[in-house]
Amino acid sequence: MVRYLIKRPVGVIMVYLALILLGIYSLFFIPVSLLPEIDAPAITIKISYPGKLAKEIEQSVTSTFRFYLQQVNRIESLESETRDNEAVISIRFKYGTDGDKAFFDINEKIDLAMSFVPREVQRPQVIQTSENDLPVFNINICYKDTTKGLDRMVELSQLVQFVFKKRLEQLPEVALTDITGLLQSEIRVIPDQSKLAMLGVTYQQIRNAIEQAMNSFGSIKYKQGQLVYDISFENEISKPDDIENLFIEAGGRVFRLGDIATITQCAQRSDGYFKFNGKHSISIAVLKTSNAKISELKTAILNQLSHFKSEFPGLEFHISNDQSHILDLSISNLRTSLILGIILAVGVMFLFIGDYRSPFIMAVTIPVSLIISTFAFHLIGLSVNIVSLAGLILGVGMMVDNSIVVIDNITQWKLRGASNEESVVYGTNEVITPLLSSMLTTCAVFLPLIFLSGIAGELFYDQAMAVTVGLVISFWVSITLIPTLYYTSKYFKSQVNHQPIIPLERPYLVGHILVEKRKKLALIITLAMLLATPFVFSHMDKQQIPNLSHRELIANITWSNNISVDENCNRFESLITILTDLSKQHAAYIGRQQFMVINGFENEENQLKVYVKFNDDVDIEKSKSIITKAIKSIDSNADLKFKYPETAFDRVFPTSSYNLKVKIYTGSGLNSVPVELVRKELHLIAESCNSSYSISIPDSSTRIFLQIFPERLLLYHIDTKSLVDVVRKELGFMKITNLSYEQQTLPVYFGGSYDYIERIIAETGVKNSFGELIPLRQLVRVKSENNPRSLFADANGLYYPINIKANENDAESIIKNLQRSNKGELYSLGYSGDYFKSKNTASELIVVLLVSVLLLYFIMAAQFESVWQPLIVLIELPVDFGLALTILWIFGGTVNVMSLIGLVVMGGIVINDSILKIDTINRLLNKGVSIEKAIKHAGVRRVKAIVMTSLTTILAIVPILFGSDIGSELQQPMSVVLIAGMTLGTLVSLFIIPLLFSETYCFFRRILPR
Repeated sequence: MVRYLIKRPVGVIMVYLALILLGIYSLFFIPVSLLPEIDAPAITIKISYPGKLAKEIEQSVTSTFRFYLQQVNRIESLESETRDNEAVISIRFKYGTDGDKAFFDINEKIDLAMSFVPREVQRPQVIQTSENDLPVFNINICYKDTTKGLDRMVELSQLVQFVFKKRLEQLPEVALTDITGLLQSEIRVIPDQSKLAMLGVTYQQIRNAIEQAMNSFGSIKYKQGQLVYDISFENEISKPDDIENLFIEAGGRVFRLGDIATITQCAQRSDGYFKFNGKHSISIAVLKTSNAKISELKTAILNQLSHFKSEFPGLEFHISNDQSHILDLSISNLRTSLILGIILAVGVMFLFIGDYRSPFIMAVTIPVSLIISTFAFHLIGLSVNIVSLAGLILGVGMMVDNSIVVIDNITQWKLRGASNEESVVYGTNEVITPLLSSMLTTCAVFLPLIFLSGIAGELFYDQAMAVTVGLVISFWVSITLIPTLYYTSKYFKSQVNHQPIIPLERPYLVGHILVEKRKKLALIITLAMLLATPFVFSHMDKQQIPNLSHRELIANITWSNNISVDENCNRFESLITILTDLSKQHAAYIGRQQFMVINGFENEENQLKVYVKFNDDVDIEKSKSIITKAIKSIDSNADLKFKYPETAFDRVFPTSSYNLKVKIYTGSGLNSVPVELVRKELHLIAESCNSSYSISIPDSSTRIFLQIFPERLLLYHIDTKSLVDVVRKELGFMKITNLSYEQQTLPVYFGGSYDYIERIIAETGVKNSFGELIPLRQLVRVKSENNPRSLFADANGLYYPINIKANENDAESIIKNLQRSNKGELYSLGYSGDYFKSKNTASELIVVLLVSVLLLYFIMAAQFESVWQPLIVLIELPVDFGLALTILWIFGGTVNVMSLIGLVVMGGIVINDSILKIDTINRLLNKGVSIEKAIKHAGVRRVKAIVMTSLTTILAIVPILFGSDIGSELQQPMSVVLIAGMTLGTLVSLFIIPLLFSETYCFFRRILPR
């Protein structure tokens, strides 16, 4: 095949030019996103039932919906949380579920359940999300003039809702926008109490007058001659100003409503605010479509914002929580790896071969392989994301290795006196088999990982396919394009002898003789490193991703008392000066927020979430102490927790604060979980843990009850509704009606006194059926109770949750002790959490790794035509792993995803070196060369290729060790593993593998046919 291709250089080059053109053209169609498309839909059902307690909603609404929803197929988990006035049901589906079908099925079950819940319950809100629904960034909008009050925020809210939101969602790259910080308008009717008393006008009369004026009487079709007219009755109220011009009758006289009451249009009382850099603001979270490129999305958004700024010069627009820089970082790493890899490979090849033109052939083939890979990405439907880019970056390293091996082998044939054509043909054909075997062995490590269940398998699919694409294309380029370019070049036809600047043959022979003289010592050291691997691995800390330095932080604050959102806002005001000094930008989510795409409930009114992006010169740990001190000075009992903002890495490697959840289900005869039972379980959990652990249990809230005396209502001739209406009116919650005006619905309320409940009870009266005013304090009594804030349930029913963070051994001990103590009790226990997922993934990973090892063995056995030679290569892996992990441990590293990827890459490269070495030994043995000479000559022939492939990889990743950006920090554990492992792996491939081969060759030759 090689001889045929090199005779047709024009055809070969034209084919590659066509593929390059297709690759460049494909770049315009490949989606660019943070994460790969993951079919793991989650659906949230939000139920609103204003005015009802959590227990009532659970019994009459939430339990009904749970019963019907659990009938949907492929549900992984179903959890509900019910609070006063509302409930949330969260459903997660198994990976691979069709999200659209699941959404349709959920809505169908909700429609069925609506017939069995109270009529006043509105249809729940159904929100479909997935792992990819992470906002790319937030747009924060506020007034430049800081004196603008909350009433002006109502105008800004309307502008955002009806103008900005629609324009942004019209962009083809934007899937949807999610908004918080909106303030709505309302109308308040505040009667003059003295005038009402003097005229004898009641609140009910005012209410009836407003409702009657807003009634719609429809239309009448009227025929007059040959024409037909529609006659309709005009409403008295069409805009807020019309309310004060209504007429009301009192004592035989007619009055304007505006004469006896004040009508105002104002901002609704909100249960949450959003502030950016200390200003009242509105935040718009932007989510992209699945096929859009982030760069195009950001460009389109910035262009749109520039139009907004020119149209509305009084507004400020800021971008925060920008996730696009992570993808930019991955693309930058790929670009850096490509450029640095080419430069170093060219330099190393020039030093060890002495030919300054051969390296440039390799420099051409690497970008060619990369561009063609993008065409393959488009064909198989891969997107460019942080996972596939990681695989492609690994593939770039393999592209360099293949090119070095082919060019070095062709050069060696020329040095042995072969003609240019024979050197190209024989030099390429000789390494096709080992290169193919090397490619298959690397694929054999990655491809089985796609069979892991859950998100791990979904993520490894993109990486495995990216690595496979890069390796396959690199292999074909190495055995087709490189020989063609080499043969066609006039330079290589005339020049034969190349003198390397740094010769390697003599140092290799010195090392070979040294190892031959001290065989036992070399074997003992090898055995020691082999046995040290499990010891080192078991004593190293394990985590998902390396510890990264962050410049952003989130402080979650829960004030000790049930303070109002306005008091919460006032407390945040005292923190603004400190935050401004520490940060480039900060945002405060005060109380409840209005985001739609969230899991579960938002914050309560007494909770505050502060996002801080620190200045570059600020120490985050010291800043935490400063913020903590400031918060504790306001409320010493406030609960404060710090965490880092969610990024794409958190979606790829999700972590939970608690890895085990214990569920206590109430048994027959138990309406709720007794406090004594909870204390008993907590005591057992504490006894089961031998190391540090943390526990979280549901919090409680103080609820005020107004106990009505029914016998006194009968005595004073007062109905319950009148009493409740008086309390609602005084608290400002007595709604009259809704007014539709200018694309919005304005609620109309009576203005209340907004006083303390105790004073309202003491000073307010209720009129009875005879018009007599009865003091409210005679009819009700105020009391308060602490009750659970939420009721939790799953498909099995109500439960009391205990969230635990403990290591694996303690978690297993907790489960065993709780199960042992639960025998014969009236309650049952359930367990869930990441502990079980991690345990399942670990067992799956063991099986997958066994499959990978077997595949490696089968591939090498097929190549070597031997059942024992692959075992020698496989022994090298744990030896190299042992030293690499030891070096990582010494430098304070941990076992994480990046260090494991480093082990896989390092294993692939050193295995390839050993395969190349053993293949050469076998070729010499087949020619009748003795084992001693075969090992010696094979080492001399392959020392350049082995050293060059290792050295280019090591030198390319050394700069990462000194980087301070998030990309460098993420890859530093991988770099340490690669540098340490490949340094040792190169020595093992050059000296230990031949030694093991020599020692076992004679033994297995007598036992097994070769």
